[in-house]
Amino acid sequence: MNHHPSPSSPTATSCTRAFLLGVLAVAVLGVNVLGVVGCETTTARQGSTQVLAGYNLGTLEADLPDQARPQAVVAAGEAALRHRGYSITSNTSTADRGSVKAKPPHGGFFDGSTEVWARLGSYGTRVGVKVGLAGNETESRAILDDVLARLGL
Repeated sequence: MNHHPSPSSPTATSCTRAFLLGVLAVAVLGVNVLGVVGCETTTARQGSTQVLAGYNLGTLEADLPDQARPQAVVAAGEAALRHRGYSITSNTSTADRGSVKAKPPHGGFFDGSTEVWARLGSYGTRVGVKVGLAGNETESRAILDDVLARLGL
């Protein structure tokens, strides 16, 4: 007894067609994801001190002045995320680096977490904001504006 359909049977043809459509859908989705993320950096001045922030590959980054220490940046990041309705999932910091991660207020499984991180760099403290799995420039910039305001920058 052979329970496998022959290559020319209607069941085999339907399965092959469904498989090929699935492969095509993944290929198109992959192209769209790459098209949305892009490789160019977009820059804008933010905060009252006009900090230059660049957004690339889903992450917003900026160099802050020396007085903005990593622990203070992470604390401001946590306050900004809480103010926006995020649920904090982790917060770690040392004198030279730290990060706070949170879940969005109405997020689903695929929204991922949002992170605000800071580390000492050559020119002060570098801060980064990543929203969700693929990033969201508008939300990242809004969070950074809130962080900068809380730091007096």
